[in-house]
Amino acid sequence: MADSKKSYEQSAGHAEDVKTLHSMGYAQGLSHRMGSFQNFAMSFSIICILAGGICHWTSLLGRRGYDWAAA
Repeated sequence: MADSKKSYEQSAGHAEDVKTLHSMGYAQGLSHRMGSFQNFAMSFSIICILAGGICHWTSLLGRRGYDWAAA
């Protein structure tokens, strides 16, 4: 099944963006891939945020000591 839509890299908008970047002295260098370290860092950050929220609400709503068990 052929895709009739052009991808962003092939569109006129992309070409215009590249021209604008080059005119300001920048090269397009954004990588859209995610390596194993970036995946780990993102997952670890999300887990830490969720665990901090669970610990906080458990300490507010539960008895003393339950916050450590929940986290």
